[in-house]
Amino acid sequence: MLYSRFCILPRGDFHDQWIKAEKCGSNFLNLNAKYVLPSPNCPPNHDLTNGVCCPTRDYVCSQRDDSGTFAEGIEDRPRFAWNHGVKSCERFSYFGANGNYNNFPSFYSCLNYCKDSKKVN
Repeated sequence: MLYSRFCILPRGDFHDQWIKAEKCGSNFLNLNAKYVLPSPNCPPNHDLTNGVCCPTRDYVCSQRDDSGTFAEGIEDRPRFAWNHGVKSCERFSYFGANGNYNNFPSFYSCLNYCKDSKKVN
């Protein structure tokens, strides 16, 4: 069973917990992100949580904003990414595919998630 770290729930709320992928449906934050299966051996910058490898908050918030690539039938949309240099979230355009985890649907969801994070090199 696949799990997702981030998704947008049907009523538009930002969901930031590991949940079963089918609960998110087609509302994944990153359409073709690499979701992980439960594993006892997590890659760097991931922690084992409830048997699933989760990217750490510090890792997510340390990634540079990434507009991704165009996905057919999906319009680009404004998103927000944490910038450690200015200690705030900045708006960028997300093109619908690829990208990375530092990709939030609103300024406040980004700020609430990343404001206490530490930079990972």
